[in-house]
Formats: sequence, C-alpha cells, structure tokens
Amino acid sequence: MIAAEDFHRYRIGQAQRARTLGMVLLPFDADFHIPLRRAPEARDACLAAHGRVEEGFVASLRELQG
Repeated sequence: MIAAEDFHRYRIGQAQRARTLGMVLLPFDADFHIPLRRAPEARDACLAAHGRVEEGFVASLRELQG
C-alpha cells in the first residue's frame, strides 16, 4: 500500500502546484510582450497559439506553461 500512498501524495502535490501557478497572473501587451524585468521572450509562441489580439491582457503562468 505504500506505493498507493506515495502516488496519492504526489498527486496532491501536483494539484497544489497547478493551483498556485494558476494564481500567478502575467500581464501581456497587445504584441505579446511581457512588461516585466527578466521576463522570457514569448511573442512568437503566443502569436502562434493565440493569433493576433487588439489589446493587452493577463494570463496565468499555468496557461503560459501549457
């Protein structure tokens, strides 16, 4: 039964991590630039995934990671 308990603890940890990353919001400009110091370059990937947008928006870190 130890394997089942380990798996359950692992899944609880994964759920907590996903919930935390879902609460971290990142601002995006209309050209998919993240106006934060040391932010990664995400323009090409976001443009390919979302197409063009008219105005800035926010997205969760979890959404950005996929």
